[in-house]
Amino acid sequence: MNNFDRVFGHPCPYFGKLLYLFLSEGFDRKKIHFLKFLEALYPVFDKDNQLNQNKIAFKILDMDRDDNLNIINLLDLQNNLSQKTPLGQEIFRLVHY
Repeated sequence: MNNFDRVFGHPCPYFGKLLYLFLSEGFDRKKIHFLKFLEALYPVFDKDNQLNQNKIAFKILDMDRDDNLNIINLLDLQNNLSQKTPLGQEIFRLVHY
């Protein structure tokens, strides 16, 4: 995703790709309209509903869409995310745990 760091505050091309695949429902090279972007990510910014935030984060990180985050998913994320980003730090903590 171009300008990912300008929108989210951290450069993270791998997470950008995961987010794109989440928004495009797994299809590569699909156009994502701004309304779709807002509809999908609006619940993340709803501070009153932590459960929705967690569900969306889970769906984005579940790369194989099997409704499970297993050690293989976490190791893949660890290998591809920078530990300098907040998401990378969380993944490193999970794998360490």
